[in-house]
Amino acid sequence: MEVTEKVLEKKFDECNKIYFNNGLPYPFFSIFCKKKPFAKFTYLKKKKNGENVLVYKKISVSNYYDFTEEQLRDIIVHEMIHYFIAYNDIKDNKEHGKIFLSIAERLNSEFGLNIEKTRSTSSYLRKENAPTIN
Repeated sequence: MEVTEKVLEKKFDECNKIYFNNGLPYPFFSIFCKKKPFAKFTYLKKKKNGENVLVYKKISVSNYYDFTEEQLRDIIVHEMIHYFIAYNDIKDNKEHGKIFLSIAERLNSEFGLNIEKTRSTSSYLRKENAPTIN
């Protein structure tokens, strides 16, 4: 499927409603073209009235691969877990730590998702028009 910002917005809306009870504010979205990572969540926190507040949040997804609907959903939800942890100022022991893994395991179990902390590129098809990247 073609990954565009509009597709990401639609998937985010669907996933936010189903998996996060519409609890995540709308982030920015962007597209990049790389083999890895498949996606990333970036953010900036600042102190406001003594609390950490996200002042910038963005989900970026690679358009290098021809993702299926399910693969794209799982990739976006993976990034949304990072977003959920940052937005709620939850301290995890590492990037894909105990909190991240417990949320991923719960969503996998409850909804039949396939959220992993890392993925091999071998199960993804490169888009026909994707540039050759080493």
